[in-house]
Amino acid sequence: MPPPPGHRAADRQLARLGAVLLERIAPLAASMAERIRAEVGFYADQPAEAGAELLDSCRRNLEFVLGVLGAGSDVDPAQAERDGRRRASEGVPLPAVMDSYRVGSRFIWDAFVNEAATSGQPDSDTLVRAASEVWMLQDIFTQAMAAGYREAVTARVFTQEQERSALVGALLEGRISDTTTLWETTEILRIPRRGPYAVVAVELPDLGRHAITDAESRLLAFGLPSAWRLLPDLQVTVFDQAPVAVTVASTPEVVAHLAGSVLGPLAGLPAGERSVLLDTLEAWRDSGGSAAQAAARLFCHPNTIRHRLRRIADATGRSLTAPADVTELCLALEAARQQSGWPAGEGRTPML
Repeated sequence: MPPPPGHRAADRQLARLGAVLLERIAPLAASMAERIRAEVGFYADQPAEAGAELLDSCRRNLEFVLGVLGAGSDVDPAQAERDGRRRASEGVPLPAVMDSYRVGSRFIWDAFVNEAATSGQPDSDTLVRAASEVWMLQDIFTQAMAAGYREAVTARVFTQEQERSALVGALLEGRISDTTTLWETTEILRIPRRGPYAVVAVELPDLGRHAITDAESRLLAFGLPSAWRLLPDLQVTVFDQAPVAVTVASTPEVVAHLAGSVLGPLAGLPAGERSVLLDTLEAWRDSGGSAAQAAARLFCHPNTIRHRLRRIADATGRSLTAPADVTELCLALEAARQQSGWPAGEGRTPML
């Protein structure tokens, strides 16, 4: 069914409006870019190269909107998708791009109003329709741009993850021999240059599916930087810090039970006293079993450290000179530190 005569007349007025403004596209694009730089913080201090790209983007946006104004036909969003991919490759944040489109839409509407006030064309009814059409076109353009932007970001992240996985594989397999390259690899993988390091392999539940989701971020919450590699049947990682902490993070249920059975006798102590004893055990552990160094950490006398350690040994029935007992105490201590539900106002020690 053809549009009514009134609509056809309005379409002709809109097309004329678009054609008139297209003749002034260069100064319009410059003015639009200037307004975006003034209102969108990201663009305020950008170098000249970024300013030139913003100007080109404004010109493309104006060509898109003004070129199809009043056409009444399907709009091809391909240019908008390309613009989104370009912005992603340039590292422009998506919120900044969206804000610039919002400012640009207002600018185009202002240009319509100014032209109507100057020339008397289009009439007020057509101008109202122009508002509806320009916002519809900008919505199409914005959605297509965002889709192109996200597509480019997804592709980039996928490529980065592939490259990162290859670096982890080379590191684990000892195929990085040059020292400079090795240091660069540690920087890319965000792991420290010095260890100790531990390597963990976890069997996958299904082919190619993660055994531990968000493993890197979850370990980082415990202060353990790591780099993971997903193999067809295994999930492998390499990270620094103490293997004791890794063990606790990997098997929290088992080690939490160990904390209760080993440190349980301390649960009956007042919270402050219990906290002092566990802080002392931690300082002694981190000082390599040296009472003097632990005393320096806690600003007390070495004999005070020895007295507190004897209390821990007596209460738990574990000897601080027996390797197996020390291992149990260290695992239980790490589990206690990582358990949730710390008593409010009672220091760092959890209720055991």
